[in-house]
Amino acid sequence: MHLLEHHDLRAYYGDLIGEIAESHHWPAHRVAETFEHRPVNAPPFLAPANWRVDALKVAFLLRTADAAHIDSQRAPWFLFALRQPEGISQSHWLFQAKLGQPTRTERGELRLSSGSSFATNEQQAWWLAYETASMIDRELRAAESYMRDAARPTFAARAVEHIATPEAFATNVRTSGWEPVNVAPKIGNVAKVIANLGGAALYGDHPDVALRELIQNAADAVRALRALGGIDQHEGKIEVALSRDADSTWLHVTDTGIGMSRFVLTEVLLDFGNSLWSSDSLLSEIPGLASQEFNAVGRFGIGFYSVFMLGKRVKVTTRRYRRAADDASDQWLLEFDNGLGDRPTLRRPASSEELLRSGTKVSVMIDDRTLENVLFASGHDPFSDHPDLFYLDESDEDITEFARFTRVVASLCPTLDITVGARIDSTEVTVVKPNDWQTLESDELLLRLYPSTAAGVPLNCPLIDLREDSGLLVGRVGYVKGYFAHGITTHRGISSGSLSGFVGVTLAHNNSDLARNTSVPVASASAWKRCAKQWIDSTGHPDLEVLARIHPLIRDHDLPLYRLDGATLTKGQLTERLASYTELLVCGELDHDESSDDISADKFAEHLELRDGIVFIPIDTDELTESLGLAEINYVRRVESALKTAWRGFDRWKDEEAVIGEVNGIEIVREVMRYTRRAS
Repeated sequence: MHLLEHHDLRAYYGDLIGEIAESHHWPAHRVAETFEHRPVNAPPFLAPANWRVDALKVAFLLRTADAAHIDSQRAPWFLFALRQPEGISQSHWLFQAKLGQPTRTERGELRLSSGSSFATNEQQAWWLAYETASMIDRELRAAESYMRDAARPTFAARAVEHIATPEAFATNVRTSGWEPVNVAPKIGNVAKVIANLGGAALYGDHPDVALRELIQNAADAVRALRALGGIDQHEGKIEVALSRDADSTWLHVTDTGIGMSRFVLTEVLLDFGNSLWSSDSLLSEIPGLASQEFNAVGRFGIGFYSVFMLGKRVKVTTRRYRRAADDASDQWLLEFDNGLGDRPTLRRPASSEELLRSGTKVSVMIDDRTLENVLFASGHDPFSDHPDLFYLDESDEDITEFARFTRVVASLCPTLDITVGARIDSTEVTVVKPNDWQTLESDELLLRLYPSTAAGVPLNCPLIDLREDSGLLVGRVGYVKGYFAHGITTHRGISSGSLSGFVGVTLAHNNSDLARNTSVPVASASAWKRCAKQWIDSTGHPDLEVLARIHPLIRDHDLPLYRLDGATLTKGQLTERLASYTELLVCGELDHDESSDDISADKFAEHLELRDGIVFIPIDTDELTESLGLAEINYVRRVESALKTAWRGFDRWKDEEAVIGEVNGIEIVREVMRYTRRAS
């Protein structure tokens, strides 16, 4: 059965009907551009007929009539009582039930009025009525403007009466017991808010983060085109380039992705806080993408604005994979000459600026100081200030600008599934191949992850595959001694933070914070456990500090984590050794204390001699185990368990301070727990 039973009418007008119906959720400019030149003559079977269908007029007529259809006939009280709607539905029903029939004033305005007033407990319904009336006003004004521009007669109603302010609207839609004053949050200086929330105030003094955001946007664009079938799953490329002339240096990020229409470039990209991938515009702009289960990395709609951390002159050149129906050009160029201080310019690119294939090119003029900050970026590299953790094979001065540039680019997208190239003028190299992180040698991968360490082999550390039970590779990790051992986390290939407890890289969930500095690994606890076991088996006897970091992952293993009288012992070995003791002090693992130790940290680490008769235990839970939801291991209870077995009974005295060792004759004092053996 068909809503339009007449076959000939349905066959002749069906496409137009469907298109006009779909246009209800389009932006008004697209409606105008799509239907302005679409007059449809009467079908032959109705001849003779001298009339035609004006698609533009019909589209705007249905659009505005549907928007303005709010009155009590649509929301009768009897059905309200039967259905008892809640929440926003209740407010919608309530305000429509109070509204009377719309009328037109002599000034060509649509008058909306209510018979009864809105009480204090009906404020939300009143504000919803005002917001809906404002929406109707926008639709009427848009229809007026576009139909006049298209040389069409305009509608008799051109706006909504008394819509300028809530107070004015209350003239016809009255309130009782309260005043409709608009106290909603306002943004007076939009440019300042964008600069603060989309730049250094959010990301800190790290201009390399802006480059990361541009690479992330480029990756989303390439994956979107893959999802649509525009290119194969292994195709697509991102290029990060520097170009110089006599007066300036430009940084370019170019992708061969989906590109943007004029509307997306000017309306969505510049709408701060609105991401295309999560907006309603996605359905009309890229039909079919949502059904492909495409998941973008970007979701906050603020990453593009970080580009102004790099410079004020910015150009965005784009070529959509398929020209939008309402676009007058294949390509567009949006140009900012003075950052957010002035309005940008939209134009068609010159022949020398055009892209050869679909995609987007973001170019920013960058000064020497900012470029230097990018080239020496530490990003999420926690080793940058601690070269003692590395084995270097070349001096910092030996590294060329090109080498620095390529390393920084690779570090921002170390596990990407898209080819990434880096170029300075005519010198070009591929820095990331799709998913090559899975097969790189350990030293190559570590150098990619920690670029600010200068050069050479960053860590003499083999990496172990982090795999799920299914065999899925979700990371490559290793463990080293040092408080600053932090691994890099990535989401969909883009660097997304760091996490203490290991070195290497692990895939992670999408960031929950705007600055994208923290993310949680996707690997399960069983995958970490398996990896930790393999690490211990492959390294023999790792450092005690490393063992303490790994232990929560394999808590059922009795590792040598207890130090007593110069020996490192397992719990079983400790139990045997304690049988000959009658008193014992227990102290947490040692760190240098600047406030109480009258020596340097280096001397403390090199020359500390511990007293006998004291068990030293690890006490801190690592950030990694916390992120995995693993409970802290209570080593005090484990020592007390060993004491019960060795002594049968013991007394624990109040915690006290005691000398636990010395450095070059200087006593080191720490708080300890004292235990004495109880007589049989």
